[in-house]
This record gives sequence, structure tokens and C-alpha cells, in this order.
Amino acid sequence: MENNPYTNDFYAQEAKRHGLRARSVFKLLEIQKKYKIAKKGDAILDLGAAPGSFLEFLSKIVGPQGSVVGVDLKTIKPFKRSNIVLVQGDIMDPKLGLQD
Repeated sequence: MENNPYTNDFYAQEAKRHGLRARSVFKLLEIQKKYKIAKKGDAILDLGAAPGSFLEFLSKIVGPQGSVVGVDLKTIKPFKRSNIVLVQGDIMDPKLGLQD
């Protein structure tokens, strides 16, 4: 069995320990600390959002007055946070998000 370096590195272990869906959220944390890209009350669109770690992280920052919308071709496991909206589909589809 091949050893994947991304499943055993520090950030992968930290993500697992904190119940996060992906280790990449730590990159967003660094960006947020440095540039303050998100703030309370913001509305954020995350394209290619699966597995959803960015959504969860950003939803905590924007708070209940803000919202985070995640769009992906893949199914994203739902969150219990009310300010996260999940949309499954192709962002290039003009009918995406329209209801019949």
C-alpha cells in the first residue's frame, strides 16, 4: 500500500483532529489572518466548493447575518449551519439554481 504524504502530514492530522473536511482550510486561515478577506455579514460564493471546509470556515466568520453559498458538481455533505447554502451543478449551466 502506497503511503500518501498528504494524509499523514501535520495539516492533515490537524484537520482530522479538529473534525475538518480538508487540510486546505489552513491555507484559507493564513490568508484570512493576513488579508482579512471575509468579515461579519459578508455574502460569499465558493465555486468548486467540495468537500466544504472553506464553507464551514467562512460561515463562522460571516456569522448569522452573512451567508456562504457553495457550488460544485459533486455532492457536498450538508452542514448544520443555517448560513450555508449548497448548490450541486455546473456553474456554466444557465438553469443552475432556477426552480421549476
